[in-house]
Amino acid sequence: MENEIRYQRALELFEQENYEGAVELFIQLYEAGYEKEAIIQILYDCFITPNEAEFFKNYAENSEALCGNLYDQLLLDFIPVSDTKYYIFHKGLRQFFGSIDISDDERPKQEGDIHCALIADIWDLREMLPYIRMCGWNTCYILLGENRNEFLSFLKLPDIKQKYLYNSMIFVSTEVMKRFFNEYPEFYIPKQIISGHPEEYRKILFELHNKRLEDTGRERKNVFLSVCIPSYGRGAVCLDNVLNILQVEYDSEIEIVVSNNGSTEDAEGYEQIKNLRDYIF
Repeated sequence: MENEIRYQRALELFEQENYEGAVELFIQLYEAGYEKEAIIQILYDCFITPNEAEFFKNYAENSEALCGNLYDQLLLDFIPVSDTKYYIFHKGLRQFFGSIDISDDERPKQEGDIHCALIADIWDLREMLPYIRMCGWNTCYILLGENRNEFLSFLKLPDIKQKYLYNSMIFVSTEVMKRFFNEYPEFYIPKQIISGHPEEYRKILFELHNKRLEDTGRERKNVFLSVCIPSYGRGAVCLDNVLNILQVEYDSEIEIVVSNNGSTEDAEGYEQIKNLRDYIF
């Protein structure tokens, strides 16, 4: 009886054009198991289907030539309750996943020119946004996996690319990412990795980095920084300096040149520097 009253109340709210209140109440009833199919039908008939042409237009504009026309394979639908707020419904799982409000489009201040990040194994744009905004990335690389059709669904929303993905590059697979960095060495390999399995991607990026260093015949279009350290009799201090440089968060391939000027005192540090492997990642 109580659910029937709430159901009628949701219909009344819809008639009063209180769309957010109506949708929230419908979702609560759906999750409680009440008239689930009827509620889904109402939400599609009143909110999703009438906006389908707009969703398709937004997706075409946001995706461009990203990965072909995958619109029919997208798994998320969006229920608009205002110009900027949408409730999310997963068609495959038949579940609601909260809401997204796209009214906030403030961009972070750019911190540098070569600082990049890789986001992998995350499909929910809402989960990505804090990382995208935490720093003024030069480029934010997004690597999609098995859940690519969930992430690509967000491209159905208006101005998503301009608001949140303006400095992002999206790869639909690891192979596409590897091919890109091999073919375009002017793009910096990201050092910052945001993933539930960072070591997996750190290994891939390390291999790409080594391949670039070995390819001495190719003209370099990106900045190659040489750090030259003159030193005499201060091997331990010099070693600390080199280790600190190797841990900087910037992504360019950095060359470190150390001259000990023939010193024989405190030479152990210099020997350790000789034996350092390139562990930029």
